[in-house]
Amino acid sequence: MFHNNEFIQIIEGEKVALNELFAKIKKDERHSNVILLAETETKERVFPTWSMAYHELNEHDSINIDKLLFVNNLITLSELIAKPTQATRLFWLMAKQLLEQ
Repeated sequence: MFHNNEFIQIIEGEKVALNELFAKIKKDERHSNVILLAETETKERVFPTWSMAYHELNEHDSINIDKLLFVNNLITLSELIAKPTQATRLFWLMAKQLLEQ
């Protein structure tokens, strides 16, 4: 999730690969204040078919989006996750806080 120039995301995969990726992200000059919120081990991925996506809203989109409706829809989506974990709960808590700014 990206909002007000801040990111929050869940990264899944093998522990060694994740540690290497996280180290790269922390060193990347495009990122600042990188914080690991939670680390959880699971037998299977929570989001097995998801990948990174980015859609930038244009002025027309921004005018036509009701922010409250968007936030409420996102919160509803967070409650539909089939396999909630401590990490996904924390992700959605932080996402809600980010959107309320």
